[in-house]
Amino acid sequence: MRRSYIVLSVGAVLVFLSGMAVGQKSQGSKFAKYRTAANFTNMDWMLLEADVNDLRERAGYGENGAAPARFFFDPKADVITAFIVVDGSLLAKETSESVRDKLNGMAQHELFTLRLSIPELSTQEFEADFKTLNGGGPVDFGEFKNGKLILH
Repeated sequence: MRRSYIVLSVGAVLVFLSGMAVGQKSQGSKFAKYRTAANFTNMDWMLLEADVNDLRERAGYGENGAAPARFFFDPKADVITAFIVVDGSLLAKETSESVRDKLNGMAQHELFTLRLSIPELSTQEFEADFKTLNGGGPVDFGEFKNGKLILH
């Protein structure tokens, strides 16, 4: 009798733990509804991408010293990142406080723009990665994470 009580107890604990493990895995991202299939053809997608790339190339750097942002989603981290190329030589002529204000403003603007389409996006789920192009390759210039700007 005592043995069956122990076996039953161990079984109950295993069922409980497996339920917790499955429950934790099934708890999805709040962005999951945006990752569902949409009714677009590959041609539609390629033409949209070509349009955006053409607009991006024509835009170049703005008066604020930055090119239009490109957005990426990391499903593992559940984070959307705005990749923003800045003109380091132009920003180097300004005070660090002015550069900090500009980059912070850019990050806040991109977050606001994303929230127009994804209202539940929080500051913790958004990052901005500022890069400058020196010698062809991107070089870290600054980053915006958890609502804070860090210059490199």
